[in-house]
Amino acid sequence: MSKKHNIFLLIGGNQENRKKYLNIAIILINKKIGKIINKSSFFKSEAWKMKKDSPYFLNIIVHVKTFYSPIFLMNEIKKIENLIIEKKKKNVKI
Repeated sequence: MSKKHNIFLLIGGNQENRKKYLNIAIILINKKIGKIINKSSFFKSEAWKMKKDSPYFLNIIVHVKTFYSPIFLMNEIKKIENLIIEKKKKNVKI
């Protein structure tokens, strides 16, 4: 059996309902990637290397315990991101 290891993910968004979609991402990370051990408070940051009038980002860092490899994690994170984007476009509950 593989050994569990710690990962730290910084997730954020600058589109509508930032907090709602970050909370959905946290739920999906916990369900599909591993147990969330801890998380930071939400914090804002300016958009970087984007249009001047871009909305601010809302961010959070999550500490996760997982068995998965970095490649698998990247794929799962991308799937989570795509799922949220798809559901936002269709305005469907996740």
